[in-house]
Amino acid sequence: MLEFKLHMDTKTNQILFIDVRGESEYKLSHFLGAVNISVGQISEDNPKISSLDKNAKIVVYCVAGGRAQQAKLKLEKLGFTNVENGINQQEVTERYLL
Repeated sequence: MLEFKLHMDTKTNQILFIDVRGESEYKLSHFLGAVNISVGQISEDNPKISSLDKNAKIVVYCVAGGRAQQAKLKLEKLGFTNVENGINQQEVTERYLL
């Protein structure tokens, strides 16, 4: 079973942040604890996806929000119930990490 670092929000709920950009973009810049699963890798066959709790709070982000929205929709089609489009690193930091 894969383990991911979860962040705590202000209501003491855990949040999993997924950076849905490509690996090279992720390597250039991401915040500590964000997991890299590109939008193209989101499928029920991916062990990173199949090991996740479908009711966990997940925030996906990219550069401008487009890929994050695609990832959100794909995760919801796979049965995930609590997925948010965090837009980008700056938005995620301001909304969830400050």
